[in-house]
Amino acid sequence: MEGAPCLSTTTANSTVMESYLRGTRAAMEHHLGAPLGSIRITGVQVRNVTATTGDAEVQYALPTSVVGNDNWVSYGYQGGQWKVTNCHAPIGGESQSASASTP
Repeated sequence: MEGAPCLSTTTANSTVMESYLRGTRAAMEHHLGAPLGSIRITGVQVRNVTATTGDAEVQYALPTSVVGNDNWVSYGYQGGQWKVTNCHAPIGGESQSASASTP
């Protein structure tokens, strides 16, 4: 799923990778409060789409407090497949908007 910019320059063996993925899944399930397989996708938005690049944001049937407020992921067409190019997870992203303060 991840494109060349997101991949480690070292080659991990399958046992290490499986352990890493299990730990990542467990941490996400704990944070989200539900098994990952039970989380329902309710929609997808896209922007900046070209023939070889684009951004997408998935909407989930979960509260914003859990999902986050900025889950845009950039994709690029690499080696015949769409791959993540900005190395962001598709859930749990947070951003803050600039706001003016009054004295």
